[in-house]
Amino acid sequence: MAAPMTTPDFLDLVRTSGLIDENTLARVSDEFPAEPIACAEKLVSAEVLTPFQAKQILAGRVRGLVLGQYRVLGPLGKGGMGVVYLAEHVDLGRKVAIKVLNEEQAREKLGLERFFREARAVAALDHPNIVRLHDITQAAGTHFLVMEFVDGVDLQAILDKSGPLLPERAANYIAQAAAGLRHAHGKGFVHRDVKPANLILASDGTVKVLDMGLARSVCNPKDSLTATLDEDVIVGTADYLSPEQALNADLDARSDIYSLGATFFALLTGRAPFQGSTAQKVAQHQMAATPDVSKIRPDVAPGLAAVVTRMMAKLPRDRYQSAREVLVALGPWLPVDMPSGITSVLRGNDTTAVNLTALQARRTKLQRALHSRTIRRAVWCAPVLVAGLLYAVLGAKSAHPQSGEGADPQYSLATEAQILSGHTTPVNDIVLSPDGTRCASVDWDGKLFIWDAKTGARLHNPPTRPGARGLVCATTPNGRHLLVAGERMPILVFDWETGREVRAYQAHEKATWGLAVSPGGEYLLTSGADGTVILRDMTSGDEVRRFEFSAKQVWAVAFSPDGTKFAAGCGEGPIPNESNFIKVWATADGSELNRLTGHTGEVRAIEFRPDGQALASGGFDGTIRLWNLNTGTEIRSIDAHDGIVERVRFLSDGRRMVTCGGPMQDVKPTGEGGTVKVWDTLTGRELTCWRGGVWADLISIMPSRDGRFAVAGGRDHNVRIWPLPPAPVGPLVYSFQFPQNMLFKSTFRDGEHGDTHASELTGKGIYLHCWKKESVAEFRGEVTEGRSWIGLTNLNTEVSSQILFQFDEGLNLPVLPGKKYRVSVEYRTTNDAHGVAQIRNPKEGEYPVLSEARLEGTDGKWKTIELTFQRSTGGKIDVCVLNNTVGEGNQLAVRTVEILEADPVK
Repeated sequence: MAAPMTTPDFLDLVRTSGLIDENTLARVSDEFPAEPIACAEKLVSAEVLTPFQAKQILAGRVRGLVLGQYRVLGPLGKGGMGVVYLAEHVDLGRKVAIKVLNEEQAREKLGLERFFREARAVAALDHPNIVRLHDITQAAGTHFLVMEFVDGVDLQAILDKSGPLLPERAANYIAQAAAGLRHAHGKGFVHRDVKPANLILASDGTVKVLDMGLARSVCNPKDSLTATLDEDVIVGTADYLSPEQALNADLDARSDIYSLGATFFALLTGRAPFQGSTAQKVAQHQMAATPDVSKIRPDVAPGLAAVVTRMMAKLPRDRYQSAREVLVALGPWLPVDMPSGITSVLRGNDTTAVNLTALQARRTKLQRALHSRTIRRAVWCAPVLVAGLLYAVLGAKSAHPQSGEGADPQYSLATEAQILSGHTTPVNDIVLSPDGTRCASVDWDGKLFIWDAKTGARLHNPPTRPGARGLVCATTPNGRHLLVAGERMPILVFDWETGREVRAYQAHEKATWGLAVSPGGEYLLTSGADGTVILRDMTSGDEVRRFEFSAKQVWAVAFSPDGTKFAAGCGEGPIPNESNFIKVWATADGSELNRLTGHTGEVRAIEFRPDGQALASGGFDGTIRLWNLNTGTEIRSIDAHDGIVERVRFLSDGRRMVTCGGPMQDVKPTGEGGTVKVWDTLTGRELTCWRGGVWADLISIMPSRDGRFAVAGGRDHNVRIWPLPPAPVGPLVYSFQFPQNMLFKSTFRDGEHGDTHASELTGKGIYLHCWKKESVAEFRGEVTEGRSWIGLTNLNTEVSSQILFQFDEGLNLPVLPGKKYRVSVEYRTTNDAHGVAQIRNPKEGEYPVLSEARLEGTDGKWKTIELTFQRSTGGKIDVCVLNNTVGEGNQLAVRTVEILEADPVK
């Protein structure tokens, strides 16, 4: 509309806007000034118009000043998605924030989808540290969100006005933001645009995360459209963009942790981590070392600066793995009056309530098991066994149990399995219902049993087909149906609740070995002994796509958690290049995404990691391999079992895997025997192992979704159910992770380094040294698999080369007298190299050793050992790694040294 030239024109526009009715106009004045501007000023003075409303009407802009039940009072901010306004409910008088999608994006499919994505995201979230969504609606063709109005200021505005924050204040704000993100991540959402401008400080001191407009659900199939539309678009803000986000990779919570770390950097230093053009910033996020906060601002404690550095690690696996871990790491710098949700995390008591009835039932079963043994064993085992069960079920706070020497005796007894009998031939596969209440097992005679996973009672024994051989079973994600396949039988579908057969699909020729249902339930994926992989429509049974291998045995298939990819692993083909590999395809069009090679035996098992960015496989070569699906390269290979790796299953945290396997005739010589193991996938460390007895001959295994227990079947014809250990706990104090660009080679001779920059490149607190002046040694800094490491080699017989990780000099780590700590050292050796790791307490020229562990030869494989110590008063603390061998090829290398809190000393 045209700008008003007279007061009557202005008043007509006021009426058209819907902001003021006739009664209000009459109440305000019987006579208005002749000039429109003066008239507007009078209405503003009478507080019936805001300055913003008056200015808009004077410009002839009245459309959108009233949106449905809301009067727009004025702008609050502006972003790429649109403008945010302060508004008031017409009837309730409640102040709200309204986010209006700009007209250009409202006309675009992508903009409108992102707008509704924000609505889905925020509507699912209810947390004091996230701005709440009240409504999503439209009026007169305008789409808008109605959100909680926060009377405050965003952190970017604070930085612009006041500069860097006090460290404790910055830590407080980041912790509150982490608490909000933790809630969002738990609901399956990644924010994707965490930055100071999207964190608002309310007048009461609460920090709230806002603008979920770039969030993508990792679990909602409706977001597949936005995934497609976003395909060639980098979203986010360059100053705070995670390295993987710039590559358009699939993102998980760790991307937000990086951006939150970059935000933390800005709050502490007053500037974003990297400077330059947008392209330069994106490149630096991917390749440049993160600047050291403590060098820019010396008053920031080294431990706090280390938190920022780890949050901003280039590789997601090297960061804190969850917002909860960020909260724990920030604990020493947080005030005692933090909100209860944060203090519960810091105290380690934010656990899920325990079903005491189920606990008592488990306790009774264990008591019966004990009673069946000798009385002498029962007398000394019973108290420990019950205590161990409480430990496993309640998730008590302690270091994770270790196998072999140093194992927790309470835990090792608590893993007594409940045995379910009834099969008369080996149990070839097993599956749990999604809610964990039922399990199904199928054997080589085609018998199918459905069990109550809590009581062990057999619920159903549905018939399959005469002469059939059961090989594989799976479940639909909605928990309604169970699928079974094998030899001489179709692919059968049963009702979990009743055990009744409801459908049959065509089987593969000879045998069906692989079976999976897509997360949305729309597709069925199968493979078999005919060398084919078939994708079917689950509803119609029609074949959608077929893939053929030269290898005639395709053992396993799997869908990614979001359903956008699927994979298959095969056996021996006619030539080596067509043998023992994995293929990954796009579900949408069947295009090949990856061909993963490296196994030297048939690929028996595959599974996607819960975040969908990696895949694990196990084979006849006894190894577990982890694959990066963004690059198609191998992340890690683990010599897992002496024989075949039968199954590989991720636990819900994505960092741990449980596997089973062992020797079979004509496959590999027996040694270790059959075992079940839990692994740390980031380090390749074996966390727990069950061997011998009922664990010796397992074929299949399946953990519950919550990771509390597992079920397994084996060649002894039995099904077993037992509790799994809780996830490792103990707050990380510090991680000596080397810089990503650390490349050097230095010969140490006559007490000096040939490369004077070698020590500078390793990072603060790390010292490369020979304690004998006569020693000659070589130190190398290299990067493999995207991770940096230091190798040391003695070149003469004066053996004294060492790497020192100093807790106090230059770092001042929070390692306190009287407290107990764990130190984790990841190392490897080549040829005949071996060495020792020591925790020392240097003082007054003496070097007493508090703890020591031998570093045995690893034949080029990375291995992790742990040491524990209690700091005494006086002196300093360091970790000393020594190579005790001589010779150019006898290298000992270190990749990670971590210090974690252990249980308090009793």
